[in-house]
Amino acid sequence: MEGIELRSRRIRIGCSRDQVAHALGVDAPTVQAWENDGAPIGCPSALEQVLRKLEAQHDREDALPAYAN
Repeated sequence: MEGIELRSRRIRIGCSRDQVAHALGVDAPTVQAWENDGAPIGCPSALEQVLRKLEAQHDREDALPAYAN
């Protein structure tokens, strides 16, 4: 995965770098370095798994009907 793909997927699901970093057990500057291709992604399989989980949660939330009070 390239940094630009990581960044675009993270933004699409509305997650901050801190949220992705926390889910992976790394710090936000590490995620930033990955997004800028400043460092190789040290755990690409774990990153893919976390992104898929976050995307699924986001998609389920989008599918919920909005109710007006």
